[in-house]
Order: sequence, then C-alpha cells, then structure tokens
Amino acid sequence: AKEVLEKAKAEGADFGQIAKENSTDTKTKDKGGEVKFDSASTDVPDAVKKVAFSLEANGISDVITVKSSTYSSSYYIVKLNSKSEKS
Repeated sequence: AKEVLEKAKAEGADFGQIAKENSTDTKTKDKGGEVKFDSASTDVPDAVKKVAFSLEANGISDVITVKSSTYSSSYYIVKLNSKSEKS
C-alpha cells in the first residue's frame, strides 16, 4: 500500500490509472476508484469517510487501514476530487 501511495503522490500522477492498476475493489476499479458518498453512505467505512472529509479538494490521504470483523485488513488511499455541502 505504501508503494501505491508513493505513486499516487508523485508529481503528475494519474490517480485513476493507479487505482485501475492496483485496486482490488471490483465495484470501483474500472472507474478509476471513483466513489461518490456522503456521511450517511454505508458503502464506505467510517474511518475512510472521516479522513476524506478532512481533505481539501485534490488532497490525497495517507494509507488508511481498516480491520474487518474477521480481523482481515483493507487498505485505502483517498483522493478527494471535490466537496459539496448537503442541501
């Protein structure tokens, strides 16, 4: 995950292409990892949402580790494309 993060944070990096090449999420991989969500979304773990909401537009998070109920770990790297207020 750290190697992927280095690629994502490199100058001129194509985050979507990196996601396509490295993501294991079959729902979002082909869309370059793009996911639209809000605070009520259940598709995105709370720890990931918390980090995403703290980012500025075009900001990239560090590696976020989320442990499941089966004690396996999933790793996330978030790039926030844009924010909008709920209406």
